[in-house]
Order: sequence, then C-alpha cells, then structure tokens
Amino acid sequence: MLIDFHCHTKATKKGEDNKRNIKPGDFKKAIVNAQIKIVAITNHNEFIKEEYELFSKEAGDDFIVLPGIELDVDGLDGERGHVVVIYDDQDVNNFDTMINSIIKGVSPDKFSISIDSLIRLINDLNCIVLAHYCKPDSLHQSSIDSIKERITDKYRFFYEPSSYRTLGIMINNNFRALKGSDIVDWDNYTEQEFANIKLDIDSYKNLMLFIKKDTTIIESLLNKQTKYKVDISYSGPKEIVELYNNINILFGTKGTGKTVSLEKIKDYFIKIGKDVKFYSPDKTTEKIQEKLKISEEEKKFSFYGKENKSELFSDIFSWEEPEVTQFIEYYHYVKYTGKNKNKEKMNILKINQLLDYDSNIIKGVRTDYNSLTSIKSTLNKINISKYLKPDDIANLNNSLDILSKAIINSYSIEFDNCKGTSFANKCIDQIKKAVEKNTETKTVPTGTGFKEFAKSLFKLENNLNEIIRQFDFCFESELEYVGTLEEGKKLFKKTKVIMLKEHSKAEDGFNQITKIKSFRKKIFDLKENIYTNNLLDSLNGYKEEYELFDNVSLDDFIGIKKQFILNGDSYVPSTGESTMILLDDSLDDSHDVYILDEPEKSLGNNYISEVLVPKLNDLSKLKKVIVIATHNANIAVRTFPYCSILKTYFNGEYKTYIGNPYTNRLINIHNKDEYKSWKDESISILEGGREAFNERSDIYD
Repeated sequence: MLIDFHCHTKATKKGEDNKRNIKPGDFKKAIVNAQIKIVAITNHNEFIKEEYELFSKEAGDDFIVLPGIELDVDGLDGERGHVVVIYDDQDVNNFDTMINSIIKGVSPDKFSISIDSLIRLINDLNCIVLAHYCKPDSLHQSSIDSIKERITDKYRFFYEPSSYRTLGIMINNNFRALKGSDIVDWDNYTEQEFANIKLDIDSYKNLMLFIKKDTTIIESLLNKQTKYKVDISYSGPKEIVELYNNINILFGTKGTGKTVSLEKIKDYFIKIGKDVKFYSPDKTTEKIQEKLKISEEEKKFSFYGKENKSELFSDIFSWEEPEVTQFIEYYHYVKYTGKNKNKEKMNILKINQLLDYDSNIIKGVRTDYNSLTSIKSTLNKINISKYLKPDDIANLNNSLDILSKAIINSYSIEFDNCKGTSFANKCIDQIKKAVEKNTETKTVPTGTGFKEFAKSLFKLENNLNEIIRQFDFCFESELEYVGTLEEGKKLFKKTKVIMLKEHSKAEDGFNQITKIKSFRKKIFDLKENIYTNNLLDSLNGYKEEYELFDNVSLDDFIGIKKQFILNGDSYVPSTGESTMILLDDSLDDSHDVYILDEPEKSLGNNYISEVLVPKLNDLSKLKKVIVIATHNANIAVRTFPYCSILKTYFNGEYKTYIGNPYTNRLINIHNKDEYKSWKDESISILEGGREAFNERSDIYD
C-alpha cells in the first residue's frame, strides 16, 4: 500500500507556491488517483483542526488522513531546519491542544521551536518524527543526532532524504528512512514517487506496531495473505515453508541446495495447475538467438500469401516437344486422292482438325473445389459456437454446402466436355486409321501440328515467365519490439525476405546456395532458348537440376534473414543486454508464478535498481507468486519480501531459516528457539559484509 507522510494542503509561509493550496474535494480525487491509502497533512508551522476535519471527512473510508505539522527547528549550531511530526487520527483533539500550546498564535513565517521543546512534544505525544536529511532545509548532523538520541522510542524516528536513491542507500545501511511527497504543485501529484508498505495497514495503531516490528501484528497482517505450503528440503526431513502471493526471497551461500528448492517449488505449483514461468540466466546467448530462429512456415511462399508454383516446375519438367505432321503424309494423301470412290463419300475423313478443349477450365474448377475443402478444414478448427448463434452457424454450413454442390456440378459438366472432346478426337483418329488400312490409301492429315506445337511453346514460356516474375518478390517486416536495454534504449527485430538473385550470398539467408543458384541459371537459360535450336539442350539441363530436388517449388529459392535493430542499425546484444531482454520476456504479467534463479547475473546495479526491482514490485501488486534465489541486496531488500528463506551449510549440517525483514528475524524451521538477524545475514551473505555495503553506497553516491 502507498503512503505519503509529508503532504501539504496549503501555502502557509511567504514564498510558498500557491499551487500547494487545494480544496477537500480535489484533494480526495488526487489521493485516490494516486492510490494512496494513508496520507499525513503536514503544513508548515500550522495545524487548524477544523480544516483538517474537512479533509478527513472528505476522505471517508477511501483512505486514512493523519494529523501532522512541519516545524521549523532551531539547531544546536544556530541553523534552522525542518522536522515533520505525525500523530494518531483517533486522537486529533490531543494533537490540536499540544501543537497550539507551543505555537501560541505565532504566524508560520515567524515561528520556530528549540530542540528541547521539540523533544518534549515528541515524547509527550509518542508521535512519528521525520527529520529532513541531506536537503537544503535540513538541520546539521549534530542536531539530528541529538533529536534521535533523546526520543524515548527510537523506532518512531525516521530520516527524510531528498531522493529515493538516497533512501535506498540509507535503508540498505540500516538507517530508518522514509520519504514523503512534500508536494508543491497538486497538478503533478500522481507523478510523484511514494513510499510503499507492502502489508495492508488499516489504522494508526497498527501502523505504529508495524513500525515497532511487533511480531504479533506483522504475523496477523501476513496471515491475511494467500499462502502456499511447500516442501523445499534438500536432504533429510521435510521443510515446509509458506510462500505468499507476493515476493519470496531464497538466499544462502553456494552449495546449500537453493537450486533443488527452486525445482521443488516449481514442481509443486505445476502440480496444482498454476502457470509457472521459470527463469535461469544460463545459456543466454543461445536463448537470445532463438528470437532470430526462422520457422518452417516462414520458409514457405504461402506464409506471405503467395503460391509456391510447384505445379509449374512440374509441368516444365514434363514438357515434351509435340509431334508435327511430316510433309510425306500430305504427299501420300494427294497421291491417293480419287482412287477410292466409296472413301470419297465419307465426309468425316475430310476433317483436318480435331475438336479443341481448354484444359485450364477444368483445372480451375478443381482448384476452386480444393480451396473450398481447405476453407472447410480451417473452419472445423475454430469453435464457431463461441462467436455465432446456432441459426447463423446453420446458415453458414448451408451456404458452404450450396457452394460445394455448385462447384461439383460445374466440374461434372466440364468433365463431360473434356472427356467428350477427347473421345470424339480419338474416334475420328480410329475411323481414319481403319479406312486407311482397308483401302490402302491415306486420308487427309488431321492437322499440321503447328497449332499444338505453338501452343505448347507458349505454355512453356508462360510457365517460365510466371516463375521468373516471382524472383522479384521481397518482403520486409515492420520493426518488432524486443525489449528495453539500459538508458531506455529500445531493441527491435526485423525480418527481411528476398528471392534468390544472381549475386546472392549464403549470409542473406539462403540454404544450399550453390545448388539453387545452378538451378536458377537453368531456368533463365531455358527461357532464353525457347525459340532457338538449343531448346531441347536447355530443357535437358533443367530436368537434370529438377531431379536433384524433392518436389521443387519457389520455397526452395527463398532467403530469410532476421536481425536485431538498435537506432536503425543492425545490432548484436551483449551478454548483459541479452539477459535484460530474456528477463523482461520472463516477467510479463501473463503467468501465475514466477521462479527466478539468480536473475542478477550479467546485470549492472543501475538496471537492477531502476528496472528489475520496480518490475518485480509491480508483479507483487498483481498478487503473483514470485520466488527469487539471489545474492543481490537490491533484490532481496528493496522488494520488501513477505518471506525470506535462508539456507546454510556448516560442519556437514544443512539448516533452513525463515522470516522477513519486518520482524528482522530468521527462525530455524526445525528449532523455533534458534534464530538469526535478518539484517545481519542479509549484509553478510548478500553483499559480503558491512564493508561491501559501504563500498556500494559510495559508488551510488
């Protein structure tokens, strides 16, 4: 849940921006839109109970409004700095009395309070205190230390740094730090960063217990969450841990069985029917190359909405030179003309051209029928009842049946025409041959054969032209988003498809390039020699190449190349960048459970802090189960896990401790009396000790 413990509703001092002023209704709208659940109104040197109650009443049950004030404090060295005081919304009268007893009507511009008076106020109220730190209006360190040391309940004191980066460093170094919006312009309120308490707190009382790390209240809050009991034992007896629908951290030194535990967790969630995403940084290079893998479907012309023309290649292979009527046939006919009077009376013998039928007609009808069959097959794979009413489905099926019958009827008619013409032609041939045999004379030749020869050549040329035209085909996909690298750089992927050219290279995505180049040359040679004396030689060369392929088609001549694109240029991601992309893919919000094995490998701290940790926290807000084995403090600490599991191995003994950062305890799962400090173990194992923590702090600064 989001909180804002430093929020202004009015400009009380000279020089403050009037955009701080806001009406109760607009205040509620802004807080709700920002999804804040607890907000403290802390105007400079002023608390007016009646105004506070208007804002609190407006909030209703949507969020809690705490009374507070930002005080000007006189430091030990004569400096002046700001300290925020926040109190219980159920005891507003007491807060009002205490604050106004120290302000005594002094204007916000002139009021200030000494450290001694501030300490008395804090200890009398038992309130929450936020001291500005590393900000222009901060007290000196000695003054802040004095306030911190003199507060009765130390857990109530927080530093308030200038930025969330500083906040992260301070928290990692055991500073109690908290940052509010300190809003100046309410038009920009939803754009602010807000503190996040991962457990849902419904009162100031529970908030104080949570801050105090009261075990009972924390366990009570955690018990409201969805939990899964999983055995993560490495060896020996069972180790049942409760994993939350939130972030769960698994850490420990090497060889303590973390990987085995992750596998057992994965198996458990798969067994109960959860959609599990498992991420491991192993084989990153191979995995990123999978994104450039070309599928078998992409290697087919049909993938791009075009036919592969395999039948044209086959027709060319089957082409044979048609027979032409020899001149001697006409000589014999003329020689025996008039020799047989009975034969002259048979007019059928005078036919010199057979009946003709365009075979493409029946081929077209057959193609239409096959296309309709394919459409029906595709429709059968769709659960049409999800989209259409029963009557609409019946109408669709009826229309398809009518179309199918119409095509079949047309095919029957064309089949009769085709076969009738063929039979008639054969009948004429047989009659002529019988007459020639019985009369020992020649009938008029059926035709010169030139028409058939020319048509055959034209068809051969058309087939070749159709194939050659397809060699101009090319396709380039739109840029496909792959992922975001550091500094917000966006990586894309592009697919380029081209047909084989004379100067194409294997790196352009062609298979067996020598073989297909040779065949392509034969295709173009045959086209050039259709009307020359070299036709048959070229055709034989084509046929020899054709037989080297299995059902050759245009699919064999496609070249496909996929590449990553960054800023318009081809790009090869580094190992770290590949890890970012794969991790980003793994963390989409489509899964129920996310199991991550050392996701920090090959990643820089900037990426972990600015991209990975926010992404994990976003998934936790969606109530996803997230289990992370890690050695990285940013992940283990800044994700504020509900569950932290520590696995150890010492002197031949494996141990498992479970706890969370809220109670700062990790308890031995088999011995409740043995426990470790969550902070101490985190510092020791996750960052290699206090020194490493401090070194990282220096680098970040």
